[in-house]
Amino acid sequence: MAVAVHGNALVLDGADCLYLVGPLARYIKEQARRDGGVPPRLRAIAENVAITARAYQEGTLQGSDAGTDAFRDEVSGAPCAASVTWLTVEQTAHLLGCSTGLVRRLLRQRELIGSRAGGKGAWRVDGASVVERLGERRTEAA
Repeated sequence: MAVAVHGNALVLDGADCLYLVGPLARYIKEQARRDGGVPPRLRAIAENVAITARAYQEGTLQGSDAGTDAFRDEVSGAPCAASVTWLTVEQTAHLLGCSTGLVRRLLRQRELIGSRAGGKGAWRVDGASVVERLGERRTEAA
């Protein structure tokens, strides 16, 4: 499910990308035909949507009960682990509207999901855990 986050950002899960990839491709094809090209930024966005949609689709079909009621129930709107989006500490801090120090503390306390390259390198943060935390904050505010 698409989630608006701090500032002017939007996070899409694999199901959202799968939903958007076809219409976005048709729009880009039409724009290229009409205008003779596609802006690089739009092309990059479309490529990221397509990559995430493909990963989501592959992840939901791997060794599953694809085509069964159990499968449809399982994937109806659920984000897929195959489409994990990794964020930097800085990106996470921007989305959450907090400091990088707080993000690192949340990672150490396991309130955000993340990992360190080689066990000691820079943190990478699971985008889904950031979306979940944003949802919790919205619920608390309501």
